[in-house]
Amino acid sequence: MSALPPNRPLGVRLLNGIGAATRIAGVRWPSLDQDRLLAAARRQTGLKRFGEPAFREGLERLLDSLEREAQLSTLGRFVAREDILGYLTNRLRVLDYRRRHPEVADRRITRPLFILGLPRTGTTVLFNLLAQDPANRAPLGWEVEMPCPPPE
Repeated sequence: MSALPPNRPLGVRLLNGIGAATRIAGVRWPSLDQDRLLAAARRQTGLKRFGEPAFREGLERLLDSLEREAQLSTLGRFVAREDILGYLTNRLRVLDYRRRHPEVADRRITRPLFILGLPRTGTTVLFNLLAQDPANRAPLGWEVEMPCPPPE
């Protein structure tokens, strides 16, 4: 492993440089503020109900850790913001879908199988192997990213 800093593309270096300059001026950009992220998710989906507020404490801890401990570059802040925004929009869509389709709660899921493991330990191979069995139902890629059906 090299002790030299990674050679980033010019666009990434410029973006990170602009972000570093704004931090010197006291501005954290892009914002990882909880209220702004919640508002952005509402704007993106047109939905308002996040459900029970218990998730907010964990979200606040995550955002606080990203601000205080992660030492993210500006690009890293953009990636973290977009990931979290995706999770929040998914939450809004899932709750909205369940509100409009309460019958989904009546569907029985018997013996779900979860595959967990560290990177490079064969979890993807196991997932693909089990997905070949007609008795199993593996999620499709888009279902993992967007767990709700498209709007009707």
